[in-house]
Order: sequence, then structure tokens, then C-alpha cells
Amino acid sequence: MKSASHAESSRGGFTLIEMSLVLFILIALLSFGFGLTNTITNWKLGRAGSEALRTVYTAQRTYLADHPTTAVSALTPAMIVPYLPNGAAAMPTAKALNNAVLTVQVNVSPLS
Repeated sequence: MKSASHAESSRGGFTLIEMSLVLFILIALLSFGFGLTNTITNWKLGRAGSEALRTVYTAQRTYLADHPTTAVSALTPAMIVPYLPNGAAAMPTAKALNNAVLTVQVNVSPLS
């Protein structure tokens, strides 16, 4: 007759410490993920604003190359819109971190 020892009859379940450790790690990863989501959202807003500025700046430079006697301070959005890429019908805008709509001023330039 074979007697079963305690080591042979134990099952391979999880202990309370192991379960607590797994839950702690999951909670830590979730909290890190939520913080990272906010950072990624801010980065996307900054990237969109940068693209809007670059697009308008390129259109502004193209317009001024075609009309060299026009001063930068005399530019209006109506003058620049035809020079925007892909046949855009309006000036591009971007969102601020507080969800305010940002517009680009075309009568100023970083080089003027």
C-alpha cells in the first residue's frame, strides 16, 4: 500500500501572496498606461499644431515668392489659402491642450 505524503498530494494552485503580486503588477501597468495616454494625446496635439504652422509657412513663402513686392505684414488668409497644399478651402487650425482652437496668423513670419 502506498501512502501519500503531503508534498505529493498538494495541488499547483496560486497562493495569496502570488495573487496579490499579480494584481499589484496589473494595477501598476494600468496606471502607467493611463498616464502615458495623456502624454501621447498632448504629443499628438503638438504635432498637429506643428503641421498647421509648417503648412501655412510654406504657403506664405510660396505666395511671397510669386509676389515679391508684397510685405509680410500685408498678408491676409484669403491671399494664402490658394497656396495651401491639396486644395484646402480654409486655413488650418489646431487644438490647444485646453481644447481651445488655435489659428495661425499669416501676417507675421519667423524670418521677418
